[in-house]
Parts: sequence; structure tokens; C-alpha cells
Amino acid sequence: MTQEQQEVAEHIRSGKYFDEARGWYQALYIGPISERTFFLMVAGLAGLIALVGFIAFLMFMPITQRPGLIVRTADPDRLVMEIDRIRPRAQPLERAMERFMLQTYVERRESYIPLEYEANLAFTRAQSDAPTYAAYDALYGRANPRSPVNILGAVGRRYVTVQFINVDETVEPKLATVKFSTELEGVGMQAKTQWTATLGYYYSPMQPTEMEDPATGELHLTVEDPQLKVVNYAVTQTP
Repeated sequence: MTQEQQEVAEHIRSGKYFDEARGWYQALYIGPISERTFFLMVAGLAGLIALVGFIAFLMFMPITQRPGLIVRTADPDRLVMEIDRIRPRAQPLERAMERFMLQTYVERRESYIPLEYEANLAFTRAQSDAPTYAAYDALYGRANPRSPVNILGAVGRRYVTVQFINVDETVEPKLATVKFSTELEGVGMQAKTQWTATLGYYYSPMQPTEMEDPATGELHLTVEDPQLKVVNYAVTQTP
């Protein structure tokens, strides 16, 4: 018997041979399974982190400059400013601005809040031609005893909720159909009524223009505000 065979026989008698055989089998067949599982878990976690990072990157896009806004207020300690989005992300800005101004016009014209009455009166005058404002003043002005300012007084409120706006651009002037509801508060029983307003109007879009500063030669952007002029207004109660 050779020396190598004697060593093998000794290892078998002592059990070392079987221990080494099990270690060899563990390293060759069992170990890679657990290692692959660990690496798959690490790869899955890394993929999840990459996906979250990609989604966060998309939420930041597009990256645009957002300069600060300075708003003058007489009572900064009590007045809280809030900025609301006027359009979905995919809607063109000019279309959103036009509908926003139509909505604001109807809300200011049809609503009544005592502290906002004079401001709404001035707003409606600025956004209407002379005949349209004269018709509005005849119905909503202080001279009419049946106007909201005389019926609701200092305690009543008339809130307006615009529900739908449709614009017909094929006619001149443009024609808008606005469906809205009104709700009375502070004058006994609350009443909610549905209305449809039809507006004939002209709208000039916002006009950004680059101008050169004659002193420095630098270009700066000036923006002409959009203009809304209502030339016809009719409102009917909706069943």
C-alpha cells in the first residue's frame, strides 16, 4: 500500500475524508445558490433605488427658473397668499389664461360679498364695454332696490361656483357659454341655483417682448398683460 493510499485510509477511519467531501460539495453546489440569492437581492434593491431616482428626476423636469414674486399688501400679518395652478400641465398657457379670465369675470360679476362689492364693481367695469357695464349696474348697482347689495346687505353672501366653460372661436366676437351655480348664505334658508351665462367678448393674449436697456445694452423681457373685454352678456336660470 502506497503512502497516499495509507493517508486516504487514515482520513476515512478518522472521518476527515467525509468532512472534506461535504465541504467540497458545499462549496461547489450549495454555496453558489445562497450567493446568487444574495446578489439578486442586492441587484433588486439597486434597481428599486434607480427607479425611484428616475421618477424623482422626472418630477423635477422641466427645470425652469421660478423668480420670486413681490406682492404688496396692507396687512401682511393677517393676509396669507396662496398660488393656485390655473391649468393642467399639458394645456396651452394662452387657452388656460383665456378661460381663467372668463371664469373670473363671471365669478366677480355674479357673486356678492360685502367687503368685495366695490372691488367686483370696478373689475366688471374694467372688463366690460360701456353698454354691458350699464346693464350690469342697472341690475347690481345700489340704485336698484332688488340688487344683491340691497337685498343681502352686510350679512348676506352669494357664492359662485363655475362648473363648465365652452368657447366658440368661429364667430366674431368670440362666444363663451359658462355654466355655474350660486348659493346664498346668511339670509335664512340657503338656496342653490343653476345658471348659464353667454358672453360675447374679445381677448388679446399675453405678449412677451424683448427690449434692450439703452443704458446698459442688456436685453430684458417685458410682458403685456392679456386683455378681456366683454361686449355682450346674458344669463338664464338652468332647470
